[in-house]
Amino acid sequence: MYALPYAAADALGGLALAGLVHALSKQRRAPEYPGPAAAAAFYLWNPLAVAACCGGSSGGLEAAAALCALCATACKRPALAALALACAAHLTIHALLLLVPLAMLLIHGAEDLSFDPRPEACALRSRKAISLRRHACAGLAAGAACPAGQVGDPNSKLDPSQDFWGGAAPRHWVAETYGFALRAEDLEPNSGLHWYLAAQLQGARAPGLRGLRAPTRALLHLLAAGLAAPMALRLPRQPLLGFLVQAVATCLWHPYPSVSHVALYLALLPLFAVRLRRLQAPQAMALSFLVMAAVFPATWHLWAERRSGNANHLFAVTLLFGFWQVLLLVQLVTTARDVERLERVRSHHRA
Repeated sequence: MYALPYAAADALGGLALAGLVHALSKQRRAPEYPGPAAAAAFYLWNPLAVAACCGGSSGGLEAAAALCALCATACKRPALAALALACAAHLTIHALLLLVPLAMLLIHGAEDLSFDPRPEACALRSRKAISLRRHACAGLAAGAACPAGQVGDPNSKLDPSQDFWGGAAPRHWVAETYGFALRAEDLEPNSGLHWYLAAQLQGARAPGLRGLRAPTRALLHLLAAGLAAPMALRLPRQPLLGFLVQAVATCLWHPYPSVSHVALYLALLPLFAVRLRRLQAPQAMALSFLVMAAVFPATWHLWAERRSGNANHLFAVTLLFGFWQVLLLVQLVTTARDVERLERVRSHHRA
């Protein structure tokens, strides 16, 4: 019975996603696939959403509120959207970052998700830019794998229950809800980067590095909010993409991300099925995500519960998952830029 509220929230999120697709279909801006029922089923039967529901994660409530706000905004109901966003912000302060793409959606309306970028879009990118991006991705992958195997003593086991900050737990509701997330006091391992960087700075031998914990934490929070305004200024007429990008960025830089945050942006990806065809190596990205989804729980169980694993293995999976999300963000923004250029060319030819 404890999972009943979370199951109801997931059902509400599925209905909101179906309503979003239905509203886009009325405006002739939805892709041919998925339909409303398929979009809702993809979210409800997502193993990550099911796991969050069975585990009693409040992230499912946040995701449902965010989807309701998105659906209400697409249907031009700002009061209902504000109520849903307020419910999401009641759970976490990071939900307020969705205010910018929702405002752009209310002002400009949804973009045409059925528009298929022509093959000429690839010609807009020079070979030099593609080569530089590939070398950068390879360098990031190597950099993500090397520190995880070399930082610290390979035989050491970091106690996840250790309090690195030495602060007392706040008592006020606002401090417990918002201040707790902003201070990132609990360093129990998760799929985010806050705990990893804080643990590395705490275990650093140089005393000066230990004083960088607060600036590093502030920088990560700024990175979570740093994409909302640039996306609104650069691509104001693609608010649904801005919502998706902000959802991925929030999951990437959130101090306590859960599988519900991942399930949220995975539920929105099928809406961009036409544009996802232009992504580079989509099969490799899907396969790598499945591998990380299987390896992360195993490494966490061996280290945090069985006390028999190596912490560096969990560090490696955490960094690689962060790199995977960064790569997804880069490809989504690049595809959106190509679509915008093609639309300008089409409008110029029509004129």
